[in-house]
Parts: sequence; C-alpha cells; structure tokens
Amino acid sequence: MPDATNGPTRLLLVRHGESTSNRQKVISGWSTDVVLTELGRLQAAQTGEALRLIESIDALFASPLPRAWETATIIGDAIGMTPVSVDDLREINVGTATGSPLTDLRSLFPSLLDRHESGLHIAWPEGESHAQLRERALRAVETIVAGHLGKTVVAVAHGGPLAWIVTMLASGDEATYEQWRHSNCAISELLVEIGPDGLDANLIRFNDCAHLNEE
Repeated sequence: MPDATNGPTRLLLVRHGESTSNRQKVISGWSTDVVLTELGRLQAAQTGEALRLIESIDALFASPLPRAWETATIIGDAIGMTPVSVDDLREINVGTATGSPLTDLRSLFPSLLDRHESGLHIAWPEGESHAQLRERALRAVETIVAGHLGKTVVAVAHGGPLAWIVTMLASGDEATYEQWRHSNCAISELLVEIGPDGLDANLIRFNDCAHLNEE
C-alpha cells in the first residue's frame, strides 16, 4: 500500500459497463440518453465486488454521463461509497457526430481519427478535439491525486479519457493511443505522483478483466 503521507497515489481506472451505444455500435460522446445494458449492470456489479476486496479505498470519482455514473453508483453500493462527479472525466464531445455508426466514422471524419499530433487538434463538428480531451483527462488525474496523496482512489470514466491517461502516463507517445483502449468494466492500476515536471506514474496493470464473468 502507498505511504499515507509521502507515497504515490494508487489510482484505479475503470471503464463503464456495456452501454446501449456499445451494443448498437454507435458513437455516443456526451449523449445523456445512453445507459447501461443488463450486461453492463452485471459487469459493474462484478467490478464492485472485485474492488470490495481491496483493503482500503478512500474516494470514488466518476464522469457524470449516465453510463459511467450508473457504473460508479453500482460500484459504490458494493464498496460503501458515494461517487463524486468530475466533469473532466467525460468522454470526448463528438458534437454532430453523436449517434453515428462506428463503421461510418472512417469515411465521414478521416482526419479526426488520426491520433498523431497533426490530427489531435482537429475538433469534431460542434465538439472538441482529442488534444482538448487529453488535456482535461490529465487535469482530472492531477486534481484527484493532489487531493488524495498516498491514498487509494477509483475513477470511473470512458474509453477516450482513460486511453489518454494511460497513454501519457505509461507511454508518453500519442501514437500509441489505440493500444491503451479499455474494455467495458476493465480495471487499470497506476501509482501516480506529482513531480516538479508534472505527473509521474508506474503502470501496475492494464485492462484487467479477470473479475468479469458474463455467463
């Protein structure tokens, strides 16, 4: 366990359970109409049981979007905590593309799917860019860690922000973004400190789904 005063913060990242948009294979962005499926609620309950085995969890944070908030609420019921809403943990705002089939994105928005620096600053129509998502996801982590030095915290969010958090803290190479995408209700674990040059982290586990049993 991290030292309560001087050690790193143990950050447990959880992607939300399967959502209606995951099942329909459409991009959901900031949609408030997207909720968990029955499977998604089962995944959230199993994740809560897995996290309940951890000796001490000091705080639970979540994106306020319904699919993540419901996941966090189910987890919170298992570990005896109420989630705290963090706007910066929301998924990327894809603007007018919200609800578009995933199979259409490559043809409709090819430049927006470029994860190299040249494409990161292109915003979705009436939405935001991946550079903006990356900045606010890291800001969320820094704020959470700064308020919970040496503690163990859980953050429930979405595929986009979680991938950027792990990309920048474990790799530092924007081009590896797609390698750090999380499955529904997967858990990743990092030990994070705030150093003179910003966040410093060690990746302990990534995309752990061993606790999920969908039968």
